Amino acid sequence: VTEADGRVRVQYGYSATAGIGLTFAIEQIAQGALDRSPAVTDALLLTTVNLMLRAIPGGRVEQQAPLVLGSARGRSFAVRIDHLQGTFAGRVYVASRALYEQMVLVRDDQRDNPIVARFLDSLRLA
Repeated sequence: VTEADGRVRVQYGYSATAGIGLTFAIEQIAQGALDRSPAVTDALLLTTVNLMLRAIPGGRVEQQAPLVLGSARGRSFAVRIDHLQGTFAGRVYVASRALYEQMVLVRDDQRDNPIVARFLDSLRLA
């Protein structure tokens, strides 16, 4: 997908079973990791997560925390969505010149399904 500002976003979506939707996206970012301070990276991650959270009407943040995966800095989040009887959870990482996003929308009855943890733990970055 080409965004309005010219950035390219590669996105894959999969419905694993009834009640679980998985999305993986890679978005190019202009400034390389060597040119970006840790504070700028953290601000980018926080902004990205906050944009996702604002897009969920009626959502209540249950969890948000910094992460590290290989040399990439990241952030995890979980949002409770009462009117959907489910949770929107994910992880976002910045590595080199890309933003990696893993997102899961899961109904309450599928929250402990091993597919959710397996998907979120599947990304490997050097």
